[in-house]
Amino acid sequence: MIRQAEKKDIEAIVPLIMMILRDMELPLLAELGEDKVSDMMSEACLIEGYRYYYKRAIVLTDEHEKVCGVAFGYLHRDEKEIDQAWDIIMNRYGYIEQQPLFSDKETFPGEWYLDTLAVGPSEQGHGYGTQLLEAVGAFAIQAGSHIVGLNVDVQNPRARQLYERVGFEAVGEMMISDHCYTHMQKEV
Repeated sequence: MIRQAEKKDIEAIVPLIMMILRDMELPLLAELGEDKVSDMMSEACLIEGYRYYYKRAIVLTDEHEKVCGVAFGYLHRDEKEIDQAWDIIMNRYGYIEQQPLFSDKETFPGEWYLDTLAVGPSEQGHGYGTQLLEAVGAFAIQAGSHIVGLNVDVQNPRARQLYERVGFEAVGEMMISDHCYTHMQKEV
């Protein structure tokens, strides 16, 4: 079942977010360590407006209500403010000199941006990613956009094939955290 994430899902969502952050090789993750960033992320998921605020997500659950996958997104116009909550968390943990988790622009104008799509390792290969991708269109429309955008690492052709299979098309390239990404969009 796919539904909007709830506060009770944060414990299951954070490890899925951490999978993505590891793949991106973010400097802050290396500096602070995965356990610390995971704890910080759990708190940040509760802050309204944050990139990973739990209400910005949809989850896919199995018949036992176990979270198997998650998709987070936001409107392009929110990109400038989306990470301000991270500064609050950094301060709570005693880091006076702010280090952003993300510093690169990721969205294109007018789109609802699929920031994160993650399926747990033991749940991969069951079509859950495809189901989430097909569901984000309604989430984007509800937020106010008929265009869904996303970025895929150029070194991940398998993911790109999945996005193309559900109707996404390449519209540009960008660098995010020293990795080259293809920006893709789909009209919904």
